[in-house]
Amino acid sequence: MKKQKTKKLTPVLISSREGMQAVVSEIVRTRLELAATLVTIEEGKAAVEAGFAAEVDELQRAIAQLEGGLQVWAAGHPEEFGDKKSIDLPSATFGFRQGPPKVEKVRAKETWDDIVARMVSIVTPDFIGEDYVRYGAPSLDKDQLLKDRDTIAPEVLKAAGIRFDQDEFFYFTPKSEVLESTSKEAA
Repeated sequence: MKKQKTKKLTPVLISSREGMQAVVSEIVRTRLELAATLVTIEEGKAAVEAGFAAEVDELQRAIAQLEGGLQVWAAGHPEEFGDKKSIDLPSATFGFRQGPPKVEKVRAKETWDDIVARMVSIVTPDFIGEDYVRYGAPSLDKDQLLKDRDTIAPEVLKAAGIRFDQDEFFYFTPKSEVLESTSKEAA
């Protein structure tokens, strides 16, 4: 798309109160016209989107089915990945990534308040549980726990009733060159 040159705007010269009132009226009229035009544009966009909604839904479902099948295959064939977590093909890369680490309860039925109470009572030469509790309404300082997770001893985590967990999730990323060539062909 060709970029249009913007013309320098020169302000309207107002020389009287009547001229000022005329300019104010013109601003109001023009703003109303702009608002009506923008509403018409949005209605047109909505109509176009509605016209393609069924096709978009069908394509999204097809992608979800295909990616679901690829994920099942990937989970069932870890030997295909070698020592990596992804497979790089000419048209796409897919595999597994680890999500951010998180603090989890060891026992699901336990409350965070129980864990906070236990955490406050843990004191060892290398660990002070109270450093990982936020006050006001006492709560576990999960952010600080995550920052220090490499230095916290397993027996401390067990005593507190928490663990660190990190989910793994499947991803599929088409190569940008493939997307660009497909977009150019469509245009």
